[in-house]
Amino acid sequence: MSREQWYVSVSRAKQRVTIYTDDKQALRKAVMQSDDRPSATEFINGKAKRLAVDLNRRERESTPKRPPKEREGLSHV
Repeated sequence: MSREQWYVSVSRAKQRVTIYTDDKQALRKAVMQSDDRPSATEFINGKAKRLAVDLNRRERESTPKRPPKEREGLSHV
């Protein structure tokens, strides 16, 4: 049980909620912890962003680096 699951379970009641547990302290501890999982849409959007970033990084790494062009009339000292 997490804070989010607790909220969903308890909020479905119309008028009253009765909670049964073997360990009141363990239940309190569990519902104080968040299990912040992304929704399916958030997961897919996040995955798409990660793939785009990864592809961008791979392209940068695979592109050969060229030495800077020398300008005419300038010399290195």
